Amino acid sequence: MSNLNIFYLKSYFTLLCALIFILSGNLTAGNSEQVDSLEKQLFNNTSDAEKINILESLIYLSYSNPDKCIEYAGMELELSKKNNMPESQINSLNCLGYLHKVKGNYNKALEYLLKSYELSKYLESGNSDLSYKLAVSVAAQEVGDTYDYLYDFKSALKFYNISLEINKKYNFKEEMVKSYYNIGCLYHKFKYYQKAVEYLYEALKVDKDNSIMKGRINVATGDIYLDWGMNDDAMENYYYAYNTGKIFNDKEVLLHSISKIGLINFKTDKTDEAINNFEKSLVFAKEVQDSLAVINSLSLLGECYLHNNSLDKAFYYFNESLKLSEEKNIESKISNNLHYIGRLDFEWQNYRESINNLKKSLDIALKIDFIEVMQKDYEFLSEAYLALNDYENAFEYHVLYTNLKDSLFNEVTHEQVTEIQTKYETEKKEQEIKSLIQDKKIQMLEIQKNKTKMYSIVMISVLFVIITSLGINTYRKKQTKRKLFLQTIDTEEKERRRYSQDLHDGLGPLLSSVNLYILNVLNLMKEEDVKEIKLLERANELLENAIDDTKSIANNLTPRVISECGLFTALKLFFEKINSSGKIEIIYTINNEGKKLDETIEIILYRAILELVNNTIKHAGAEIIEININVKEKELSINYKDNGKGFDFEKTISNKKRGLGITNIINRINSIDGSCEFDSKTGKGTSVKINLSLKA
Repeated sequence: MSNLNIFYLKSYFTLLCALIFILSGNLTAGNSEQVDSLEKQLFNNTSDAEKINILESLIYLSYSNPDKCIEYAGMELELSKKNNMPESQINSLNCLGYLHKVKGNYNKALEYLLKSYELSKYLESGNSDLSYKLAVSVAAQEVGDTYDYLYDFKSALKFYNISLEINKKYNFKEEMVKSYYNIGCLYHKFKYYQKAVEYLYEALKVDKDNSIMKGRINVATGDIYLDWGMNDDAMENYYYAYNTGKIFNDKEVLLHSISKIGLINFKTDKTDEAINNFEKSLVFAKEVQDSLAVINSLSLLGECYLHNNSLDKAFYYFNESLKLSEEKNIESKISNNLHYIGRLDFEWQNYRESINNLKKSLDIALKIDFIEVMQKDYEFLSEAYLALNDYENAFEYHVLYTNLKDSLFNEVTHEQVTEIQTKYETEKKEQEIKSLIQDKKIQMLEIQKNKTKMYSIVMISVLFVIITSLGINTYRKKQTKRKLFLQTIDTEEKERRRYSQDLHDGLGPLLSSVNLYILNVLNLMKEEDVKEIKLLERANELLENAIDDTKSIANNLTPRVISECGLFTALKLFFEKINSSGKIEIIYTINNEGKKLDETIEIILYRAILELVNNTIKHAGAEIIEININVKEKELSINYKDNGKGFDFEKTISNKKRGLGITNIINRINSIDGSCEFDSKTGKGTSVKINLSLKA
């Protein structure tokens, strides 16, 4: 066996044992004596290599004291660097990363694990031994996990994919299952349910030996069903996961599956069963020292007892959850527990104390934008003030609650208030102008000595006022028309987003659910059922096409890539999609494509260019479209040209039915103070020039 094989097994065995013991109990007297003896040896005149071996033993024996373990691992790291021992460096870096993760110091953990990953890559380069490859894969997986804890999902996905590619290339099946599982769970967090299902299905296909990962995969599958509101299917997967967790004594799987079972029971008014579930989850959470799970289990037990009107028990659990939340400084949980304690005070008619706790909860909720708790705090603050006959505050919080509850109503109300305010300001300004003109006339009437001069002054002043008034009126009309048009566009975009969201969150998940059923059936089919498998695979292909079409329609209604990546990336993706179809070739250039424009401008330009391309494809019979987009500091220009059959622009624009698309393009560009010029004649193609001034 190679040195790295020995190192790899030693490192991860030591680390696994340390972590198991960290979670298991108190330091025994025997261990304490061994630690004292080894510490004496450590500070005697021993070689650095012997010191490293002693430190590894001390890490193993000091499992109940993570801070002491970190101290020993730090000493091992320094000695390993000093003596250029990369394998020992990786061992100590991994220990430090894992231990900081156990303590919840995820940024510090990431720092050590990234160094371990880079060092593992360095050792792997130029070595054919598979253990080097496996070490890099495991290191990448651990870095991905830590990014996941830090909610940096894009970085997590990057490292999970690095690990997956290594595992697939060298057929590391156990690690491959973990990679597929991690990526599936990550896509679930992105709410890309189809992708999540595909990766979890791949994990199940690789994991045919009923390994410990099966329970975790079933928990993840149950979570997807729960998101879709399919409680029975979710419950089935959670129970399967729970039974698998018992077989392998996997406390993490037992914790998460029984927690979710309790959640479903609570939501379906099976409160006594839910209490039993959450009591079990609390035991498992304490055993694995998962502070967040302990906080959640305590809080959920409080909610169950509150539902059963057992207020003293509810207070006990909420208070315990609050103390641990404050100790760990988890603001969302502090806010939630303070809310429920405030509600209990309300039930006990301690209205002043209720208001105090609810306001503390609200301050945190406002700080972290925790809308769910904000809404509940507003509601109960209104009730508490009402109970104290403080109608002013009761009304104020009731309004806040109502506005937050109905955000659409809130938007409409805001628009109405803005409109009234605008009308008021306009009338006020008109009155001021009238007053100024009147004052001017009075002053001129008083000047009688020089009639010729007076006449000239009056005529010039009147002419100036008329021209100015005409200019102001013209400007106002133009601005009003522009504002109205932009509001129309905004309304259209809101409707597009709503339809897109309905497709994405309604039809999309439904189709994905059917897809999941088919994939599960395929997984259960026997190899001899060839005909049935082919039929199901064909049905699944058609269903995936339908899912892709749904995504495409939703994206066309409101392309998310604009808000995520900007106009020019969205256009490039659209152009490449058209080119890949083979119907027509788009030759395009975009300079300064990294510049970000105003969102309204980006949407209008995107719709205009799509309309031009679609018109060319439908009507022009062209083979080539040339598009040049030139972005400068204060201006933007678009030159569009096709080699199609062209058209009579004046005739088309005067035809209200046929010219509607072109008119829309021109109006949209004009609404953002741009210009749009068409140049087209029958048989000579079409060219369009769009120019737009940009704000600095």
